[in-house]
Amino acid sequence: MIDGIRGSADAARGQSLVYPGNPGTYKEENAMPFVNVKLVDGVFTEDEKHRMAAALTDVMVKFEGSEAFREVVWVLIEELHTDGWHIGGLPFRGPASLMDGLARSKSLYESIDGHPVTRPELAQKAPLQEK
Repeated sequence: MIDGIRGSADAARGQSLVYPGNPGTYKEENAMPFVNVKLVDGVFTEDEKHRMAAALTDVMVKFEGSEAFREVVWVLIEELHTDGWHIGGLPFRGPASLMDGLARSKSLYESIDGHPVTRPELAQKAPLQEK
């Protein structure tokens, strides 16, 4: 999950730039693109994380529009212990959680009559269930 991407493009649009751990507003010439990725601990190897950081840097350079930004793109990859992750309100247990979630989604999708396109329509077709 990418938590935030901020850079000089925001400053060019007159938006304030605030970076984690260093609150405040910065002028464009002081702004550094910052990408924060949060991952489940142990899913990716060290090499995969390095390649991910390099690929994210490439994306930021592309969107910043200049190779000059490459040396100032910050990528922070944080690994969080599995007991901190929840999907659909349930503790994350790896691929088993993903498969269970997909099965619940499929079951819920198949129980909906029609194709609601607004939130009220969806609430009517798939109302809250009492626990």
